[in-house]
Amino acid sequence: MTPISMNPLALCIAGFWQGEPSQPRRRFQGEVLTSSHTRIRAGEVVSVTFCCPQQRVMPCSEHGAYILKVQRTSFPLISFLCADITSPGPACRQDTALATWFALTTPEPATTRTGRRASSRPREQR
Repeated sequence: MTPISMNPLALCIAGFWQGEPSQPRRRFQGEVLTSSHTRIRAGEVVSVTFCCPQQRVMPCSEHGAYILKVQRTSFPLISFLCADITSPGPACRQDTALATWFALTTPEPATTRTGRRASSRPREQR
């Protein structure tokens, strides 16, 4: 059995956030420009949400997670940063305009919409 690689995989995404930062239904929408992930290809439409236990903006001492969704599969993100924002300040809060974003994800665990782990084998090998 081959061990699962835990090296992060990079995505470059053109997109923007919809909704106010304090809204639990706030969502990022975008299109993948480049990808080193074998299960996410350039041209695919993705969404990203920030999930936290109580579905609200949390204090900095508590943690949540960014989740990238493509088709029916979800991938937890290690990092999700805007390439067009180079310094902290007011520009950081203006993320509703189309911009380039970088995401780092791991190849697994991936879950389907039903909550089951998705197969790590490419479709043609199943």
